[in-house]
Parts: sequence; C-alpha cells; structure tokens
Amino acid sequence: MRKVFTNAMTFHVFCAQSQDEGRNGNRSISFSGSLLRSYAAPIARIVFGRSGRQVMLVTYRRYSVTTQQHINAARSAYEGTSIVVARIGDSPELRPDEHEANLAYLEQRHAENAVRLLRQVSAPWRPYEESLAETERIALEYSDLFGLRAPNINTAADLARINENRAKRLKRQNQPAQVWKRTQREQAERIRQAERERHMAEYHAQRAAEREKLVPRWRAREVHTLGDTYGMPTLLRYNPDEAYVETSRGAHVPVEDAIRAFAVVRRCREAATAWTPQGDSVRLGHFTLDHVDAQGNIKAGCHNIAWDEIERLANERGW
Repeated sequence: MRKVFTNAMTFHVFCAQSQDEGRNGNRSISFSGSLLRSYAAPIARIVFGRSGRQVMLVTYRRYSVTTQQHINAARSAYEGTSIVVARIGDSPELRPDEHEANLAYLEQRHAENAVRLLRQVSAPWRPYEESLAETERIALEYSDLFGLRAPNINTAADLARINENRAKRLKRQNQPAQVWKRTQREQAERIRQAERERHMAEYHAQRAAEREKLVPRWRAREVHTLGDTYGMPTLLRYNPDEAYVETSRGAHVPVEDAIRAFAVVRRCREAATAWTPQGDSVRLGHFTLDHVDAQGNIKAGCHNIAWDEIERLANERGW
C-alpha cells in the first residue's frame, strides 16, 4: 500500500480515512489513524459524534505560517463539518474534560464576538451580528454532536444589550459636529475601499490570466501544480507514469477506477437521470463517487467536476 503522497493528496487521503497512515515526501505532513500532524504538531482529528456523524476537530493553536497553511488545506479538503476547538483529543473518542474545554472555548469565542459588537455603532456592524449568530450555531452544533450540556450562550440577551448601547452611542454621535466628522471619515474610507477593490480586481484578473496560461502546460505535465485554484473549476489530466487521473486540486485516482466511474457518469447523462449510491458505491482510489447529476456533473469527496471536463479527458483517452 502506498504511504507517501504529494502534499495535497496526503490531505485528501487523510480526510477520506481510507488507510491508517500516510505522509508527504519530506514528512512535514503526516497522519496516523484519525490524527493529522504538521511536522510534530497535532493539528486535526476526525472523530464521530453520537449519531455516527463524522466531524473534523481542528486545533485553535497558532503555529508557523506553513503549519497554518496545512490547517487551511486540511479544512479545504474535508467535505464534512470542521470545528476549531481547544482540544482535539488524545484518541478518536474525547474525554469529558476535553469536551468541556472545547465548549468553554466556543463560549469564549461567542463572548468575544459580543464584546466586539458592543463597541460597534456604524458599519461594519451587520457582519458582527451575523458572526454572533454563527458562533452560537457552532457551539450548539458541537453540543448536539456529542450529547453535551447546552452552551452557556444567550444571543437574544446579548443583542438586546448591544442594541441598547448602540442606541445611546448613536444619539451622542448624531450631534451636528460629530455627523460632519463622521461624513468626512466615511467619504475617505469609501475612497480607500474603492482603491482596495480595484487593486484586488486587478490581482484576481492577473492571477486568472496566469492560471489560464498554465493550464495547457499543466495538462501536458510540464508543471506540477496550478498554484492557487480558488474559484477555478476542477481540471483533470492523465499521468501515464503512474496510470493515474490527477485533479488540479492535487488528488489522483487509478485510471481503471476512473474508467469505471466514467461509464456510470455517461449512462446518467444519456438517460438524463441523477445517481447517488444506495449501498452500491463506485470506488475512486481512496475516494468514492458521491453523486452524479442528470447533466453528468459529479461530486467525489471535496471535488466537484463538470461533465465538459470529464468528457474532454474521456475523448482524449478514447474511453
């Protein structure tokens, strides 16, 4: 059984939990069972809730830039729910004290959001309000997943206190002199924001153009990766050295599995019928084919792949 993978494939195999151990070439990323490490640091663990639902617990600790990138990549590769917590546990089944530490941490995150919102009067007040509802939802989800006590959170009371304080501050700030100063600040901020948006639009356009130039070279295996693929559709290529079909997100599957899956996808498209496994799974190496829609677009793990890309590779390979 192969145990050494590319960085991206290491995350994908860990998230799929399709084998007990694996690592990348320089051992900076490794997993054993349900635990993922960046160098020597435990950064994530996949556990099961009381109903058998799988969830990834991610450490709240901040390490090096590289390790933080590993954490982000693991969360991106994981298809299910991931929750940042204080303790990811010493085993797949967390102890009561570990669960209590995690609930306390999630309550603290919510309280910090409430304090931050309490200080807001004008924009961006709404994002903080939404964030407050989100931290409550995460704490409630964690509690429900493991059958724990209800979190000590009262968002309605927080918002009542926040709105009362906000009304008082708005009254003070609506004095004519304060309104004029605020108007000047807001106008200056709008100018700065427009400039930031312009720079970001230029950056994303430049990155998109660079990626488009790289795509033919990537398909020809002249370059190993397309770099940041955020916002890009998933692309496919054939690796004759390993007899793999590779994705632009760094995963690979044996070509014989890809051919079997393609037959299922083609039948769905020809019949204009969707397919979801009902006990009859289709293996794709370390992964499974999760869904095919009536147009032939597929979902497998964290990958969504369009029919046009599947058909392009199939025609290229003569499937």
